[in-house]
Amino acid sequence: MLQRQFEVENMFRCAMRDNDDVKRVHDRVQELLQFIDELKRLAKFLGLGNHGLVFQELLGLSNSGNKKEESIITGLVKLDQYLEPDRIAQLCRHVDDLRMLLRLKVQDGSDLQTAAKTLRDSYHFFVSLQRHAEEKGTTCYEFLEQLRQF
Repeated sequence: MLQRQFEVENMFRCAMRDNDDVKRVHDRVQELLQFIDELKRLAKFLGLGNHGLVFQELLGLSNSGNKKEESIITGLVKLDQYLEPDRIAQLCRHVDDLRMLLRLKVQDGSDLQTAAKTLRDSYHFFVSLQRHAEEKGTTCYEFLEQLRQF
């Protein structure tokens, strides 16, 4: 648990300074795991074998994909033919959130797999953190603080 705590906390760009922060990060992790599952479903619907292509298209359309140092090829996946503009915008917000949450470069399918593993590991850490906190009769943040003392 201690090793996992160190790994998980160092993968996030945001700090967890109180119980609300812990809950917020845990919720974001869950939402982003659902987002990645949605990318897989969307890729399957579009007949693509790689959900990273859908991610790259969304990245090119998103705010975080407009950086000069990044070369992103877009137009390969015609999302606008299958999704409403509001839905595309919502998916782009998830792309931005993923890239803002994790201290990882997430630009292609391979990076997305690494991010998904990091999110799954983090999710399991938060579940374990919650279980241990309940057993100790404390909040998740208080138990996290105890782990940080080691």
